Amino acid sequence: MLFFKINFIFLVHSGWVIYQKISMEDIVVPKGNKVARSMDSKVMSADNFSKVKNFLLKYTKENISRNYMVMLIIVFTGMQVGEALALTIDSFDFKENTVTIKQAWKCLEKKVGETKTVNAHRTIPVPPDVLERIKKFCGSTKAASSISPDKDRLIFEDAFSNVPSPSTINSAFKTLQKRLDIEGNFSIHMIRHTIASLLIEKQADIVQVSRLLGHSSPKVTATYYLGLVPDRDFKKRKRLMNLLE
Repeated sequence: MLFFKINFIFLVHSGWVIYQKISMEDIVVPKGNKVARSMDSKVMSADNFSKVKNFLLKYTKENISRNYMVMLIIVFTGMQVGEALALTIDSFDFKENTVTIKQAWKCLEKKVGETKTVNAHRTIPVPPDVLERIKKFCGSTKAASSISPDKDRLIFEDAFSNVPSPSTINSAFKTLQKRLDIEGNFSIHMIRHTIASLLIEKQADIVQVSRLLGHSSPKVTATYYLGLVPDRDFKKRKRLMNLLE
C-alpha cells in the first residue's frame, strides 16, 4: 500500500494525474455493465500490488533480468506489454524522469509497429529509482553500449536480436505471484486494470487516468473501471431519503 501511495503522490505532484474529488452521482455507469463486473475478480488488491512493486524494486536493484525488468516498467507505468517490449534507450528522458511511447512490439510479425490507438502515443512519468535500474540494465546490453551506441535498438533485445514474447512475460509474472503467495493467477495485462481501478478509487481525474493508460477516450476507461469503484455516496442518499419521512 505504501508504494502505491508514494506513486500516486508522485503522479499528482508531477502534474500527470489531477487529484479531484468527484461525486459518483455525476457519473453514469451503463446498466448491466458486464465488463466492469467481470473485471472485479481480475484486479489485484492494493496490498498485493504493493508487494509486487516492492519485490521488483528490490530484485532488479541487485540482479539483471530481462523478464523482471519488463515487469518492473509495466507495474510502474501501466503501459501495454507490447509497448514495453518496443522501448529503446531513446524512449527515456533521464533528466525529466519520463518515458515516451511511440511504438509497440508486434509479436506475430516479430517487428515494431504502430500502437493500438493515436492516444497511445504518450509520455509517462517514471520514479527516479526505477529509471536508475533501467539505466543499469541498459548499461549491460548493446542498447546503451558506450562503444557502439544504438538508440534505435530495443532495450530488451538479446545478443541475437530476439525479443521476449508477451507469453513469456506473462508466465514470469504468474511465477512471481506464486513466489509471493499471491492468489488470483493474474495476467500481466491485469496490472493496467489494477492501476486504473486504484487511481479511480483514489478519486483521480478519469480523463488523466485515460491519458496515462493511452485509452482511445475517457469513455473506454469509464466503461471498464467505474463499476469497480466503491459507492461511497450510498449513505448520503440514505440521509436524503430520510428527509422525506
